[in-house]
Amino acid sequence: MGESGRDVAVITTRQVLEGAPVLIVERSDGTWQFVCGTTNNTTDGRVVGLNEILAIDPRLNEPVERSRSGGVARRPHVGAAWHYR
Repeated sequence: MGESGRDVAVITTRQVLEGAPVLIVERSDGTWQFVCGTTNNTTDGRVVGLNEILAIDPRLNEPVERSRSGGVARRPHVGAAWHYR
């Protein structure tokens, strides 16, 4: 799989990898970000595979599919509807 596949690198945070929910999914300039919105500290940043993020929370497939060409998906909490722009 290439860039369009699910083996691409994504930016996330230590907090997400430790269990914080992903509340913001962004695709900009070909780069994915999956963040919880609790930190802006660059030392919390991590790079993992898209497959790893989807294994943590398979419900993230919806914003991934809707944001492939770019944009931002946000939700206020887990279980809430995603809002796209």
